[in-house]
Amino acid sequence: MFICGTKKMKKRNYSKPGFWVSGWALCLSAMFLLLCSCASGAADERWDASTQPEADGSVDSSHIDGPEADPDSEIQDCSDGCNNPPGECYLSPGNCVDGQCEYPFKAEGVSCNDEDPCTVSEVCDGNGACIGEEIDCARPNAEGGVCVDGACQGWACVNGWGDCNNNMDDGCEERLDTLEHCGECDYSCPSRPNATVSCNSGNCDYECQSPWEDCNNDMSDGCEIPTGEPNTCDLENGLNSSQGCGTAYCGTAPTPEKTQNYGSWYCIACANCHEPEPGMWQWCNHGGTGRWYPAESGTCAAHEEDVVCSP
Repeated sequence: MFICGTKKMKKRNYSKPGFWVSGWALCLSAMFLLLCSCASGAADERWDASTQPEADGSVDSSHIDGPEADPDSEIQDCSDGCNNPPGECYLSPGNCVDGQCEYPFKAEGVSCNDEDPCTVSEVCDGNGACIGEEIDCARPNAEGGVCVDGACQGWACVNGWGDCNNNMDDGCEERLDTLEHCGECDYSCPSRPNATVSCNSGNCDYECQSPWEDCNNDMSDGCEIPTGEPNTCDLENGLNSSQGCGTAYCGTAPTPEKTQNYGSWYCIACANCHEPEPGMWQWCNHGGTGRWYPAESGTCAAHEEDVVCSP
């Protein structure tokens, strides 16, 4: 231990005459330095900036060790009176057990809201969960319906069906193989002369009614030629059901004798017929015009009404 005294001490004279320092002053200076050093070390050990208040008076406790609270835990401390259940399907207030809140489940079937706009009829399942039924987006004769924000959308009609009233509440309500809706909504198959129409696989199909045929392969004018029938055409004007005594066929005449081509069809007169002899007359002038021969005075010759002239 350093002990300070009051006796004056004489210092050596190193370079100048007489330099005296009081012994007590030197002693006090040494002790002061020693005490300051010890106090500084102790203060370093006691002062921790992390525990000091911030400017707003709060204290940063992030450095303090200890278990972290689970925000999703169904067990909470009792500081709020156990009035904060973790979900709609828990009873409130809960029970404080050993300083922790415990919330019983609501009974199965109790109404709740799962906050999902695409579910309905939500109820508690008896285990703390709220469950609901998904909105039914199924529609007749349609597929692909989904619920988005509480509304159904995204349907596509199955093949052969259409939503012709623009209302998917009744789905795709029309078949697209009818005469009124053939292949698409509101497309009806037009009628054609001397033909029967039907819708098959979305297309309008036509079948000629006998004896008519579609000789020009153009159904816009229907089945335009009555083929194989007597008294349907003449060799000058084509179809002539009032005065013609020839027979019509599709295609081109095999021989030019007593025939006349009309593009996609031809008219032929009977080969065994001829002009009447003087003073005689017959029903049809097959050799020249293919029309009915006007009656003249005389004896009636061959009666050829209703004769089919063959190629």
